[in-house]
This record gives sequence, structure tokens and C-alpha cells, in this order.
Amino acid sequence: MAASKTEIGNHALRLLGAQRVANIDPADASKGARAMAFSYDQVRKECLRETDWNFAEAEASLAKDGTDPTWIFANRYLLPVDCLSVRGINSRSKWRVTGRYIYTDAGDPLEILYTYDNQNVPEFDALFVKYFYHQLALANVEEMTQSGTKQDRLRDRLTRDIVDLAWWADGAEGTPDDVDTDTWLDARL
Repeated sequence: MAASKTEIGNHALRLLGAQRVANIDPADASKGARAMAFSYDQVRKECLRETDWNFAEAEASLAKDGTDPTWIFANRYLLPVDCLSVRGINSRSKWRVTGRYIYTDAGDPLEILYTYDNQNVPEFDALFVKYFYHQLALANVEEMTQSGTKQDRLRDRLTRDIVDLAWWADGAEGTPDDVDTDTWLDARL
């Protein structure tokens, strides 16, 4: 497992055939360090949003926002500041995320399960780290190598070898989610 942002950045640079750097946080003077520092947070957030990683799961109990929605839903709740995506709410009511709010008819308090902006590298799952540094390399391949062939090889490797394994392994840790059923589905079972 990676111990630092710089270690993750160096894994990405290795995939690009570039030299290791001393630091990306703050970035040293090298082109590789500057490229990794520039894209690190954006790529990390994208990777966290792509699937429900267990190490980035959080719960929150939200109070209604003071402003009532104008139509469709009865209530509005402000999302936690570290929320990257909402995984679910504690109600069968319909809901929608718009901007930094959840709109729903569910009552107060609203309990949510969400993906938070986990920045603590030692908490990252080992397969997430591997997925992340591949995505980081892919985000920087053009700037660092000017090679379309290397970009294609990275994308192929990422989709073929890493994505399914990482998501499967993370999803296998815990009880499967319940499937909502209705009379039609119950009749099919």
C-alpha cells in the first residue's frame, strides 16, 4: 500500500517511463512532479466517485435546510462538505442530488450513506491505489510522453486487468445490498 502522494505519483511516472521525483506535495521543480501535483486531487476525486469504495464510506444525519424547494420535492438537505457522491438515503422516498443539496420528500432527519473525499493515503485500499495511479498516469500521458501508443496501452491495461479486479474485490467485502422487490419481481422468483 502507498504511504504518500509522492509514492502514488512515482508509480504513475514509472508507468510513463519517467524518472521518479522527490516530492509532489509540494511539487519539486521537475516536470513529472508538477504534472502529478496538478492532476492528483482531481483524478483521486474522480476515482473515488466511480465506485463505492469501502474505505471512503461515511454516514451522516442531516437536518432540513431552511429553504423549502419550490416544487417536486418537499424537503432540501445540505450535503456534508466532504461528500463526493450519495450512495443512498434511509427512506424509500424518491430523492435527487442537485448541486450541494439532496431533494426528497423524506422527513427530518435524513440519514445518508455517502462517499467522502478521503485524502488519507494510508487508508486507501491497495487495489484502489493501483487503479488510481493508472488513472493518474493516463491523465498525464500526453503531457509527459506525447505518445498515443503509450496512452492506448495504458487504457487497455487499465480496463483489462485492473478495473474489474479492484471493483470486485472491494464489493466482496460485506453483506450484499438488498434488492427492492415488487409483486412482478416476487412472482418471477
